[in-house]
Amino acid sequence: MKSLVVFSLLSLFLAGCCSAPTLNFVLEPRDVTIITEPAGAEVVQLQPLEQPSVTLGTTPLEGITVSVMNHVSMANLATPKTQELLRYAGTVVVRISKPGYQTFEGALRTDEHQVVTHRIVLQPEVTKP
Repeated sequence: MKSLVVFSLLSLFLAGCCSAPTLNFVLEPRDVTIITEPAGAEVVQLQPLEQPSVTLGTTPLEGITVSVMNHVSMANLATPKTQELLRYAGTVVVRISKPGYQTFEGALRTDEHQVVTHRIVLQPEVTKP
């Protein structure tokens, strides 16, 4: 009987100290320009939390509006999820592809006060002999 009481108290203690994961953020519009060399590459915005990607268009893309996560706060999230979300904070994460060239994937800086221009030089695909 004594061990049952200890188990119950331990269960109550653990239930009270371990909170559910929380995530708060604000989606903000930001304007960016994306230019590639060569032009004509498809740009896709990758979304966090397994949301569908958004095709932004074909380069050059001048002054396009994207949505970025900002003012991110979180608690009790697993480390890999935390790193994934922080990757997206204040940036637009894109995949840029064009046949014959290596796909570029990365986080591009944004600014709430001005259009940020990004110039991406695509590397030719390496052909195997």
